Amino acid sequence: MTRGVRSYRSKCTTRGTRSSPPTIGITSSSSRTGSSRQASSSPTFFSAAPPLKRYDPSHPDADAEGYVSYPDINPLTEMVDLMGATRAYGLNASAVQAEKSMIASSLDLGK
Repeated sequence: MTRGVRSYRSKCTTRGTRSSPPTIGITSSSSRTGSSRQASSSPTFFSAAPPLKRYDPSHPDADAEGYVSYPDINPLTEMVDLMGATRAYGLNASAVQAEKSMIASSLDLGK
């Protein structure tokens, strides 16, 4: 590795919910209590996994002992996370569409 440059470290986030101020209009079922919940993500942080070290003294990025640091990334884990995020996005999109159709049908009842 070029002198003074570290190997890549993956970025991670934690998912959760946060409370928001009461809103006017149709919100989630928690609006009866006067607050709604919105999905949010925490700030990103770097993985604490140590880099993989492989002995290769002829490599230009080798350290003083001859080891090269490689990122500790598992492609299988990354693909599973990607599939989960894609599935969650699709489910959220279909929930929004269902909510839109319910609102439209409830407005039609008032006619």
